[in-house]
Amino acid sequence: MISYIIADTGGVLWNSDPWIMKCFKEVFSELHEKYPFIREPTKTELKSFPGPSLDDNLERMISPEHPGYLEIRKEGHDLYRKKHDTPEGLEAVQIYRGVRVMLGKLNNQGKILIALTEKATEAAEASFRYLEIRDYFKSVQGTKLAGEVVTRHENILRLVENNMMSKKTTIRLSNTVFICGRARSAEAASRLGFRVIGATWGGATADELKKAGASLIVDSPELIPTAVAKLEGKKSALKFNPKRHI
Repeated sequence: MISYIIADTGGVLWNSDPWIMKCFKEVFSELHEKYPFIREPTKTELKSFPGPSLDDNLERMISPEHPGYLEIRKEGHDLYRKKHDTPEGLEAVQIYRGVRVMLGKLNNQGKILIALTEKATEAAEASFRYLEIRDYFKSVQGTKLAGEVVTRHENILRLVENNMMSKKTTIRLSNTVFICGRARSAEAASRLGFRVIGATWGGATADELKKAGASLIVDSPELIPTAVAKLEGKKSALKFNPKRHI
């Protein structure tokens, strides 16, 4: 029996890619001005920035082996959050067509919905309220503080550990499915042993998501409840292992 549905935000619930690209462009422009050895991404490169983590994108512009990398990394994170988590950014988010139908059907089936995001929790909550979808979700799991550096793997572990400490709600491999619209999210969840439904309406390809470990590929939000039903009773072949890092 599947009780918990854990969903990505970007690539599943909403599209914020244009805003993300704008923020990254400004961040790297400022970093380049201060540190000329950090190159600015091209227009083509910027199109691939939504999805990968800020760290992944930063490492494309400056080597982690650089003596000042850690300091620049923190500065990059601070700059990005300052630009991204703003009222303007809130209004730039566009919910995908069919998402509200999907969420309503899953709620009607008795599923407990949890959102997983790398946004600061407060900023993520604001996005959910702005789009009027917060009531569909039991909780929104983001980074605790703006500027906190948390990988997708660490964020999933935090979510699982928080629920395992509760006597009322426990997320297990047998009762939980992830809906992922980014390959790195699918890989993080599948390597920990969770079943994953890959969502392609946010731009990820079926091949990318399958290689990352998705059990099923779905092309439309309205079809997610059917995909969840297909996975009912199919247990994960893996055991939960927090040491399966990416």
